[in-house]
This record gives sequence, C-alpha cells and structure tokens, in this order.
Amino acid sequence: MSLWQTRGDSERVNEIVDELGITPSNCHVILDFQDLSTSTLVGVMEDFDTLFPLLLSFKFATYSIAGCSLPSSIDKVVKEQDSSGFVRRIEMLLWKALRNQHSSIPIFFGDYGVRGPSTGEIGFGNTNAKIRYTVKDRYYVVRGHVIRKPVGGYQHCELAKKLVASGEYMDPSFSWGDNRIMECANSKFGGGPTQWIEIDSSHHFAYAVAEVSDYERELEIKRTTTVY
Repeated sequence: MSLWQTRGDSERVNEIVDELGITPSNCHVILDFQDLSTSTLVGVMEDFDTLFPLLLSFKFATYSIAGCSLPSSIDKVVKEQDSSGFVRRIEMLLWKALRNQHSSIPIFFGDYGVRGPSTGEIGFGNTNAKIRYTVKDRYYVVRGHVIRKPVGGYQHCELAKKLVASGEYMDPSFSWGDNRIMECANSKFGGGPTQWIEIDSSHHFAYAVAEVSDYERELEIKRTTTVY
C-alpha cells in the first residue's frame, strides 16, 4: 500500500514508520505523483492537501514532490505530425503553489526530466522525431514524423530550426543541450532518439534549476519586503 492509499490513515503511516525502524525527524519524504499527463493541478492539489497534514504530524525533516506531465507517447499531446505545441508542467506548477502556501516548510522540487515513468518509445521504428524544450511552467514540443533509416534523425535539423525561430529558444551558451540544438539547426549533425534525450535533458536540467532558484528568490523578496 502506498502513502497515497492511506488517505489520512495515520495508523498505516505509523506502521510504515515502525516497519522501517526510522526516526521521522531524520528522514526526507518524497511525494512522487509519477505520471501526471492526465492529471489536473486542482486534482493533484486535492491529493496533496489530503495527505500532507498527516505527514506534518510526524515531523519529518524535509519533503520533495515529484512527477512528470509528459505522456508515454508525444502524439498524445501534439496530435499532428510536423507541428508543435505546449504541455503544462503540472509538477512545477504544483511545487510553486506549495512553496507559496507552505513557505516555512522545506519542500523541494523533483521531476523525471523529459521522459516520464510510463515512456516507452525509443529507437527507430514507430518513434516520432521530436524536441522537448523546457520553458516557464511548460514544455514546448516540436514534433516531426516517424523516424526511418537511412534519413533517421536528420529531420531533427528542421525541428531545431523551428525551435530556434519560435521565440522559445534561449541561447547556445545556456546549456550544452542548447548549443547542440543550434548546431543541429545549422545542419552540423542530426542525431537519433538517444542523443536527443541527452540534448533535451541537458537544457531541462539547466532550466529547471534556474527556475527553482528564481522562484525561491521571488519568495524571499516577498518575505522581506515591508509594505508601508
């Protein structure tokens, strides 16, 4: 039974703590929502609000939330081939809401990067070429079509050009991945699915760290600003 299934059952949480032989004040709790691709922010907040007061009563040291809004296959969110679209990052929106609501409680952010827990597509075959580019509170997804050898990932060059021209692209110096995107847009390489997981992940990690840092800074400014 997971913690989510306890739904406020303090006895079950006590059993888990006793079985593990842990001291809550020395422990970090990860609240992993896993696949959030079909979830709403309101629904996830309700789940959190049901469980969190119970966990607070045990006085754990710190907390993290985690999850991923990208579905198992990108065609579930960008329906048409050779098009683009946005996916809300429910996990980031949730974390920001919780940090604002529980500013005195250490709640950290976590996610699955650019591949969710139910993602299955990789390699050639039925995999669509795609670039998953993390922006504020969303993923910008540029989708191509099915990757076929020998052309393979060279259609990524066109996708990279679309991304660079979209207004969402940051700068080649932002991360290793951003530099590779620009190189691809300039037709210096194409790359296959595995390489693009690396590229997308590089940008994602750099962006997510900066986004979390910026939001914590905003909260600190709010806390220290005196209104006259």
